[in-house]
Amino acid sequence: MLLHIKEIKMRLVLVTSFLFGLFLGIAYSDIRGQVVDENGLAMGGVVIYDITDTTLEIINNETTLIEHLSRTITDKDGQFILKRESDGTILLIARDIQDRFAIYSSSDIPSNPITITIQCSAKLKGLLLTGPKPMENTEITLVFAMYQEHLRYFLKTKTNQNGVFQFNNLLPGPYSLLVLQDIPAIGCTGNIITQHKKIELKSGDVQEIQIGGSDFPYLTGTVSSHLGAPLHGVWVELFSCEPDPNSETHIWADVTDPNGLYSIYDLPAGQYYVRCLRRLAKNTPSRVMKKNLSIEIKEPFMVVGKGKKNFGEKQNTLNIKIDPEPFMPLQIGQDAPELQTKTIKGENWTLNQNKGKVIIIHFYKTTSRFCMANFDSFENVQTTFNPYVEVIGISLDKSKVDCENLMKEKSPTHRQIYEGPNSQTAKDYRVTDVPSCFVIDREGKIAQIDLFGATLKKYIQEKLLK
Repeated sequence: MLLHIKEIKMRLVLVTSFLFGLFLGIAYSDIRGQVVDENGLAMGGVVIYDITDTTLEIINNETTLIEHLSRTITDKDGQFILKRESDGTILLIARDIQDRFAIYSSSDIPSNPITITIQCSAKLKGLLLTGPKPMENTEITLVFAMYQEHLRYFLKTKTNQNGVFQFNNLLPGPYSLLVLQDIPAIGCTGNIITQHKKIELKSGDVQEIQIGGSDFPYLTGTVSSHLGAPLHGVWVELFSCEPDPNSETHIWADVTDPNGLYSIYDLPAGQYYVRCLRRLAKNTPSRVMKKNLSIEIKEPFMVVGKGKKNFGEKQNTLNIKIDPEPFMPLQIGQDAPELQTKTIKGENWTLNQNKGKVIIIHFYKTTSRFCMANFDSFENVQTTFNPYVEVIGISLDKSKVDCENLMKEKSPTHRQIYEGPNSQTAKDYRVTDVPSCFVIDREGKIAQIDLFGATLKKYIQEKLLK
């Protein structure tokens, strides 16, 4: 079997790295083994990835390789040797030329050669319905539900005009199937999840599923303002009050149309929590507009007549009223709400006294991994653009101790303020989720909302500091 040019280059990189490691005195550990198919036949030309300490991303069978990701290729007899710089837990992915996969994991490096068996791929065929009607051109995402910290393996497709979708060449194992619906009419850049199902695929499996179209009851209604105007683009989401761990479905949802109407089908009878969310502008988080609602979905009653049995009314109705004003975000160009506070070091600080500088205010919680992933980038903005830019971090943590511990760990130079979960500043800036960021120009006006990382630095450099 001929090797691709990329794989030949890969071998050269591995050999060079190994020789360089010997020169530096690095202690390598060998993982030896063989890759076979389900019949025990050796498989040559299979790529072996070591993803123990990193993440391999595979989208629609296209691989995003990380430069330092250790890998090797099996020879014509299916044999391979993988060099490692450390002992301990290992997680390997084997992938052949037909995009079939196999996973090998171990708590330590085995002393004997291992065998990795590449199974037959699986297929999934599905039909997506809303009530009795097929849902066409709807995005379906299939996410592999194992080793998600190290393997991001997911596939995307769309339903055809008959609501049919199909996935081929799937790695056997557990999956989450997500149905996503776009809501571009209210400025969203992404989709929302309206169905979430668990699926288990076995080697060689050709599984067929139907989503929707069951004889369960359904919920319909309207979402309107307190003045009676319909609210378009509100995400109505239901959660079971007593979730069944064996249930395939974990979420039931729909988005209101321009008339404020929504319909959620295939709801098993029972008690549900109801929550309403809305994303009102690009690059802003979804805002919870209504919660603490509940509804009982009743089983449709049986009607007997003319020698046959029929189900009676399956419809349940819930009309929701919301005052949208408190959930509207701050507008670009409006004056930034005044901020008069003390930093965690006891310094007095006000927004008005700092006019003439670009001010960045970021709200965070130490318990949010997304906040912590962005924290250092705000510190970088402070050090890069000082003294023309001032960055203020506001902690909404439940405990001040959490904020103080972060200060000890990070020792940031940008000012930190602790206001806790009942922060008045967060209310003034209409923060409903974290991380949240506000860019205030030198005139004290809101210039941008929720810019992070490199995008924030570029905006400051090109738009505010000219």
